[in-house]
Amino acid sequence: MTDMFLTNLLPQLAAGAAHTHALGFQYEGLDGDRVRLRVPYRDDLVGDPETGVLAGGLVTTLLDHVGGLAVWVGLGTYQPIATLDLR
Repeated sequence: MTDMFLTNLLPQLAAGAAHTHALGFQYEGLDGDRVRLRVPYRDDLVGDPETGVLAGGLVTTLLDHVGGLAVWVGLGTYQPIATLDLR
């Protein structure tokens, strides 16, 4: 895997898309071959105001996205892939 992929492209893929940016995804780096993302808590991301539990769509999007990033790290390059299929 090239250093350019890890230092330049991976962070952009992690948080640079319109939906990941709107949701506040932040690239934290790699821990070995594991991609680390975080999403800071915001009131507008809450699915249940009574409990403060985050919306399921946010969690699903985060899992889908970090899974795709992990596949790219495993492949060592960016290429089109399929991630979650929730049917």
